[in-house]
Amino acid sequence: MNPPPAEAEKPGGVSGAARAGRAPVRPKVHVEASVSYCVRTCDGRYFPAPSGDAQSTTHGCKSLCPATETKVFYGSSIDGASSKDGRPYSALANAFRYRKELVAGCTCNGKDVVGLASVKPDEDKTLRRGDIVARETGLAVVKRVDEGVSFAKASAATRSKYERLPVLASE
Repeated sequence: MNPPPAEAEKPGGVSGAARAGRAPVRPKVHVEASVSYCVRTCDGRYFPAPSGDAQSTTHGCKSLCPATETKVFYGSSIDGASSKDGRPYSALANAFRYRKELVAGCTCNGKDVVGLASVKPDEDKTLRRGDIVARETGLAVVKRVDEGVSFAKASAATRSKYERLPVLASE
C-alpha cells in the first residue's frame, strides 16, 4: 500500500517511487542560451560583447566603444536581455532609440554614430589564443595573450580557407 501523499516524501526519507523501484519524476527545466550585449546608454544601440567573465566583458565593451558609456546585458535576445542587476534592457531610458533617430554625440569611435572604435590587434583585450587576425603581412593566429599578444603566421590550410573572404569594413 502506498503512503498518503503527505508522507510520500519526508526529509531524509525515501519517496514512494523510489521504494517501488521507479526513478522519481523530475520537472524538466528549459535553459535558454545567454548572449552578452554591449549597449550604448545614449541611444540603446547594441552589439555582441566579447566573451569572458563579467569584468573582461565590461572592459571589452569599453575597448570597442571608448567614446561613450556602455553597459552589458545578457539574454537570448536583446528584447529579453537584462543587466547583471536584473534590470531589463527595455527599461533603459534610451532603449531602441537608435531605431528612430541618430543621437548627436552618441558615438563609439568619437567620429560617427555608427562606427566602433578601431583597436590595434596588439592592444585588443578581447583576443584569445587561436583567434585569426588579418594583418598587413597576412593572416596570423594568436599564440599568447597572458604577457601581451603574440602572433604566428597562419598555416597554409588556414590561409587557403580564409584568404578570399569578402571585405565587410575598412577604414
